Amino acid sequence: VAAQQAVNESTTTLTVNSANQYNSSQNSTAIYNASLAAKSSLGTDIFNIGDNNYPRVDTVDVSSWQSWMTQDDFRRLKQLGVKTIIVKLTDGTSYVNPAAQNQIKYAQNAGLMIAVYHYAEFNNQNDARNEANHLADTIQKYGFGGGIATIVDMESDPVKRNDAINDLNTFWSTLSQRGFNRHIVYTSINLDNQYHYSNSVGKNNTWIAQYPYSPSASNLKHKEYGAWQFSPSSRIPN
Repeated sequence: VAAQQAVNESTTTLTVNSANQYNSSQNSTAIYNASLAAKSSLGTDIFNIGDNNYPRVDTVDVSSWQSWMTQDDFRRLKQLGVKTIIVKLTDGTSYVNPAAQNQIKYAQNAGLMIAVYHYAEFNNQNDARNEANHLADTIQKYGFGGGIATIVDMESDPVKRNDAINDLNTFWSTLSQRGFNRHIVYTSINLDNQYHYSNSVGKNNTWIAQYPYSPSASNLKHKEYGAWQFSPSSRIPN
């Protein structure tokens, strides 16, 4: 997602984004050892995916900032227990991630599930309809049907307003009209507390971002949400 793209740009090109989902009872109880971790420019740990000291990584999201990733990288993620790749597909009314085609192909070849996300920039209902149609057109271009999970990233300046949820509901209704009904919101805990984006889909369908400086497998947070993005910076180990 977009905020993490900025992190990747300012830290290392060997960084991928990770999210931990609460759809399993098999979370590790290992205690985090602070001496093992490097720090990102945000002060958060940079850790290896698969390290049991950290929350389990079920999902990794990628965008053009991860265009360097190879087929072997996606296969390695699968080996490390990652289940789903969330591919940035669109932004606004015209942008399409130029790396999406390869990222989708590599994820499919590795046997990973795929979801897609759109970076929202709408500031009225007409723009919300146009952005939803842009996303739907692009999803169809890549051959996905209505069963694919569609995520909207709510963190740009235009959507930081109290009435943005009205536009968000227009975005969802437009996607539904196009046959895409699996709706998920991505946002930060602070933005959701202020603007209540999760009300459009429910907290079980909200992917919430909040980065502890040292995330620990023994201290899982935000279980009231469907997924918790606990870090903007993780590495694929050799």
